[in-house]
Amino acid sequence: MEGEENKEKGLTDTTAVFMIVVAIFFDVLQWALAFILMGWLAGIFAGLTFYVWFKSKGISFMRPKRLMVFGGSAIIEAIPLLSSIPAWTFAVSYLAISSKIKKVVPIANAVSQITTGKVIPFKSRAREQSTDELKKAA
Repeated sequence: MEGEENKEKGLTDTTAVFMIVVAIFFDVLQWALAFILMGWLAGIFAGLTFYVWFKSKGISFMRPKRLMVFGGSAIIEAIPLLSSIPAWTFAVSYLAISSKIKKVVPIANAVSQITTGKVIPFKSRAREQSTDELKKAA
């Protein structure tokens, strides 16, 4: 049990690739089942699978972009003619890659905080140094 507490939340590279492969599998399965009008069943299982999988990795869908991407793909896959579009693959790829980018590129995290209204004050080293130099000069 102690090892589980030390695991950090988020997707590893392996998990992200595996999620995308499973999304491709669900899209192909849904396309094949569409010929016997059962594609919607694969869509339900795909939606539940990815929801639980992302939540278990600590990725929330309470952000507008994530909710729109995930919900939009579920709606697209529920419409018979549009279900031939690989929406699960696009949605899972977008969600996995955007979650990985926020870890790799700190600017992406800062931009997302600014756009959501959660601005963190930023102190510049140059400003701190110039303030210290002014204090020494005085």
